[in-house]
Amino acid sequence: MKEGRVDDAIPLLEELVLVDNDNPQHWHNLALLYQATKNVEKAIVCFERVLVVEPENSFVLLSLARLNADHGNFDLAINYCDKLIGNKAELSAAITLRAQLLVHVGRPKEGISMLQQVLQNNPMNDTLWFILAEMQFSQGNYNGAFGSLVRCKKILTSGSHPPNKDNLLMVEQKLKLVSEKIKRNLSG
Repeated sequence: MKEGRVDDAIPLLEELVLVDNDNPQHWHNLALLYQATKNVEKAIVCFERVLVVEPENSFVLLSLARLNADHGNFDLAINYCDKLIGNKAELSAAITLRAQLLVHVGRPKEGISMLQQVLQNNPMNDTLWFILAEMQFSQGNYNGAFGSLVRCKKILTSGSHPPNKDNLLMVEQKLKLVSEKIKRNLSG
């Protein structure tokens, strides 16, 4: 859909799903339009309709996990991540999101441990190191966060291509913040 035409397309697709109710592609497209217009509840309903016909659709499962997490339905989001993990689809994204959700719902040790296991198989993934640092920081493990950020920065700067400046800046800013927290804890 062309930008600005999303609102025009929604009523057309709503009519189409009334006529051809069992077509998962129509529900999928309608979900994407609702998602684009920030109508999360309707997007969730449409994606769930797709799952009736295509229960292992990894894109839909991951979309439902993210939408439910954004909407505060953390347990449901974790369940969708579990389905993805069980299907071995979008495995890295599902595990990473599940780990973050576990920290958010008060199960930080489980979430951090899960992400550390993923990192054993993906030790050069700077994004995972940054996410781990964020999780450690949120739990007050500033030394752990510092180590993860140093690892992230090393990966970013060790490639044959120049690092993404925005990513490097974000890591350096977070390193500064973590360093300040560590200094405060030592002097306090």
